[in-house]
Amino acid sequence: DNSVKVCQYKVIFDKNYQGQEFYWQPADCGKYTQRATAEPVFIHAPAVNPVISTPETINSSPVALVNEKINLSADALFAFNKWQLKDMRSAGKQELDDLAEKLLNYQKEGDVQAIITGHTDYLGDDMYNLNLSQLRAQTVRQYLISKGVDASLMIASGAGEGSPVQQCATNLSHQALIDCLQPNRRVEVAVTVRKSISQ
Repeated sequence: DNSVKVCQYKVIFDKNYQGQEFYWQPADCGKYTQRATAEPVFIHAPAVNPVISTPETINSSPVALVNEKINLSADALFAFNKWQLKDMRSAGKQELDDLAEKLLNYQKEGDVQAIITGHTDYLGDDMYNLNLSQLRAQTVRQYLISKGVDASLMIASGAGEGSPVQQCATNLSHQALIDCLQPNRRVEVAVTVRKSISQ
């Protein structure tokens, strides 16, 4: 139809440079590599609170969209500047346990996609922050998998320092600046659920 769609393809490698995880961004780009009879794809449309939209029809099947955006404090999940499971705080594990239970319940209700995105503040090197945000998102994903959430439903990515939600004065002391920038150190989980509607 002469329209243009920009797609990105992401490959995550292990230490031996073997591809382990493969993602399309946006997620619906994958449908362009499939035959016309491909299964429905998931479209990420985050909202602040869970919302059930007006019923729509996809492949002649009535569905409702449920979108939920969950913000987790990275400092509550991990010790400062850390990312490994061993660095996860007990309160952070409890938050993830609650999230896992919610995702498991969503799995029973319909088709689920969860996009896990790590964020950092601007302190430190740009590439270091991007890597830290990615590692934290991957650790959260692995923890949720360990609790029974289907691995194929979750995508982990890092946004680094590029999407701050808090701006702070530059004349603060180093510790005061760290404290002020805390909201920027977070992990966001955007959950999309497609639920069949009984006719």
